[in-house]
Amino acid sequence: MKVTLRVRLAAAVALTLWAAAPGPGRLAAEAAAPSGSPAILERSGFDLIGAAAMDEIASKGSISAVGSGGTPKLLPDYPGAEPMREALAREKPQVLVEALFFYPRPAPVGAEAQAAELAYIYGLMRDFSTLRGITYYSQTQRSMQTLYVEAYRVAGPKDPTRVTDPPPPEPGAIPPKERFYVFQQDQRFGKNVYRYDFTSYPDGFLVDTTNETQMSFLFFPIFKPEKLEMRLLLIPATDGILFYAESGAEVPGFLRGLAGESFQSRAAALFGWFRDRFKEAAAREAASRQQNDPAGGIAPPAHG
Repeated sequence: MKVTLRVRLAAAVALTLWAAAPGPGRLAAEAAAPSGSPAILERSGFDLIGAAAMDEIASKGSISAVGSGGTPKLLPDYPGAEPMREALAREKPQVLVEALFFYPRPAPVGAEAQAAELAYIYGLMRDFSTLRGITYYSQTQRSMQTLYVEAYRVAGPKDPTRVTDPPPPEPGAIPPKERFYVFQQDQRFGKNVYRYDFTSYPDGFLVDTTNETQMSFLFFPIFKPEKLEMRLLLIPATDGILFYAESGAEVPGFLRGLAGESFQSRAAALFGWFRDRFKEAAAREAASRQQNDPAGGIAPPAHG
């Protein structure tokens, strides 16, 4: 199964890179694409968040908003965002932090390549052990800090047995819903177990993370179990991949500033982790194509 997925991912990345260089061959291939295999990507970044937000991300790298209550400001215009809006309206968190990121890339050509890309992104987000060692910039300490000193999947909320990360799904076979439990030790809140709930859509997916254990800062309890929510919405678009992060929690008043900074740092660190791994995969496939390695990938169609 892993070999099959690698070949399909190679095709997706190769076609993505080929799409960056338009020419007669590409246009002819698109015109000849079978009508029975429609592309799954229908929205651009501009459709999802608007021109003003896209321009701000292009100039600043990201957009963030810090507030309270159950009204998000940065949710994309996307059907999968509505459950998040409804959940926040119920929860009414005392601290609500949102962040928007966008990773530009030319879209894979055709439904098969797009399905392979979505399956790869989904599998990447379940590689929990690779979160170990990711870094973020601390405004307080004015330096790069390690976010997670340890991260791995466990058998259950009360069972600390370490288990391997799940294998990546086959293209077109992403589960509608999945749940995992993950142990994470971070520099600020120590050792904790989190519940990860995945919900997939035809062209994107939601990752909902909740703390299963009480979280403390300097031995002071700060988040009771199930009182910290972090949601990630990933949407491949025609011109890139949209990464939306939202964190909400009940926080003692004197710690709300610290919590807000921590949530923003986590969002940036997670996006950086995702972006770097996605770029590494594309670079590996591009290198294998240049070397004409039959095992490394599938070459794109020749230009006309």
